[in-house]
Amino acid sequence: MELLLLQGNVVVSDLSKRFGVSEETIRRDLERLEKEGLLVRTHGGAYLSEYVTKEYPLSLREISYVEEKKQMAVLSAELIQPGDTIMLDASSSSLFIARLIKRMRKKVTVITNALKVEIELADLEPIKVVSTGGTLRSPSLSHVGYAATESLKTYFADKAFISPTAVHPEKGLMDSNEYEGEIRKMMLRQAEQKILVADHTKFGKTAFYLIDPLERIQLIITDRPPAKEFQDALDLLGIAVRHP
Repeated sequence: MELLLLQGNVVVSDLSKRFGVSEETIRRDLERLEKEGLLVRTHGGAYLSEYVTKEYPLSLREISYVEEKKQMAVLSAELIQPGDTIMLDASSSSLFIARLIKRMRKKVTVITNALKVEIELADLEPIKVVSTGGTLRSPSLSHVGYAATESLKTYFADKAFISPTAVHPEKGLMDSNEYEGEIRKMMLRQAEQKILVADHTKFGKTAFYLIDPLERIQLIITDRPPAKEFQDALDLLGIAVRHP
């Protein structure tokens, strides 16, 4: 899966040589992953379907589109002012933003449901970290559930940075998991400036759970200019876009 996330496609013969196993073994593994909705098989290989929006473990998402996420983190960090209170969700994009905040050592308060963000910024003056608490989900290492959502209601942030599974011009912001989606929805409601951080692969897709209409967002930070049809929709809604 790591190679597939990095390359977008794999070839059975190449995987067989790389891992020293038979091509039949590789085919069985690909068949299993296809049944789980993680890929689409082809003759002699497999690829990530543009329609597949299944949730991948954070450990895999951290190593996909790394340069793009670094660029988006820079654009995001430029918006954060000393004294700001910000919200970061449990996405890999938020983790890249947290790593940059750590290096910059800006005096900010970070409210998050992401365990790895909490650990990344722990014991770093002058950064204050507020954890939502709640039930820990293993795929994303995130706090979710009633306690986490209720905790967010008690805070108000200058900026919220969220990165859901899918962004559709008509259906809106969508997530592969309703618990993660509820957290992102509450973050948007509890923030003055609502910022979407999403690479180009998320645009035009749909997922299981509707978070909010697209017009809830005020700014999109992405890795490349959106396609014309998508940009036209953003222009109609008055949503600004920043990219490298």
